[in-house]
Amino acid sequence: MPLLSGRRLQGAEPVSVPSEPEAERAIVEKIMTLSQSEFANSIAAFAGTEAGQAANAGAPVSIPVGGAAAVITFTKIQGFSFGGLVEMPRARVTIDLTAVPPAEAAAFMRRFDIAFQRGGG
Repeated sequence: MPLLSGRRLQGAEPVSVPSEPEAERAIVEKIMTLSQSEFANSIAAFAGTEAGQAANAGAPVSIPVGGAAAVITFTKIQGFSFGGLVEMPRARVTIDLTAVPPAEAAAFMRRFDIAFQRGGG
C-alpha cells in the first residue's frame, strides 16, 4: 500500500508499475486524484471547450491525434482520506490510443501528463 510519512492511506490501492512505457500500450489507465469538474477543466485547457463540456457531462472525450483519435474516459472511484480529516476524490482515467501510431501516441501522452501535472512533491 502507498505510504505517506510512514502511514498507510485509507482506501489507497496498490499500484503496479507497468513493464513497458505507457505510450507503447494501446490503452493507458491512470488512477488520478481529481474530481470530475477538475478533470473537465483540465481537458478544456488541454483540448478545447467542446472537449471540456463533454468531460463535464461524463461523456468520453475524443481528441484528434494525427489521422486518428485518442478517446479518454473518466470513471469516479472511491476516494481516500488522510486520517479522516481530508477527503481526496479519485478517478480511473482511461486513454484509448488503439488507432494512434506509436510516435504520435508518445507525444500525446507527454502533452497529457504535462497538462494534468499538479503541484506538490
